[in-house]
Amino acid sequence: ALLTEQKEFPGSYSDIFITEFKKLGGEIVLDERFAPNTTDFRSSALKLKGLGNDATFISAQGSQTMALIAQQIRDLGFEKPTLFNHAVNYQQFIKISNGYFPKDSLVVETYTDPNSPKVLEFNNKYKARYGSLVTFNMYFITADYDIVNRFKDAATICMPNGNLDVNCVRNQFKTATSYSGVAGDVKISSEYAPASVISPLALLKIVDNKETLVPIK
Repeated sequence: ALLTEQKEFPGSYSDIFITEFKKLGGEIVLDERFAPNTTDFRSSALKLKGLGNDATFISAQGSQTMALIAQQIRDLGFEKPTLFNHAVNYQQFIKISNGYFPKDSLVVETYTDPNSPKVLEFNNKYKARYGSLVTFNMYFITADYDIVNRFKDAATICMPNGNLDVNCVRNQFKTATSYSGVAGDVKISSEYAPASVISPLALLKIVDNKETLVPIK
């Protein structure tokens, strides 16, 4: 059973999950879409009654909404093993839900190796500039850092006479099939979109009330 916020990221996330899940023989018993800024999810949660679903997938734009949904599902007595998209943040989640997080949960996160030489160098520069280390999933900030450097590399190639050739830059991105940056080694594929990034992944584990990412080999 899926409960999905009507925004681009959670919507496309659920759409691809449904397609791939069905290919594997899975059955979708509920595909409920709700409007952004919704805070009362009881009417959606009540649709879980009697479905016999093995799990519930909550796909929203951020942790606050996912926490409210999960909490209201539990309060109605319909809690099942719960999946979240990778926008979930455990510390934000439990702050909203007053410490509650589904015991049986599955979250697949994008992953950056915190001990790679590139990340260690990045952390030193980040701390020197901002006075602290990154406190959220390292992939998000390093991937943004990488995309700026990818543009820089493309612009260097495409500006031989001091004038930037925009079509050349566009082609540098369109024809790329991989990239190795601070975030890690990524593949660029047309499997899901014209140029989707396939990144290293990890499972989110909660150990001693802290988030731990376990790389998926």
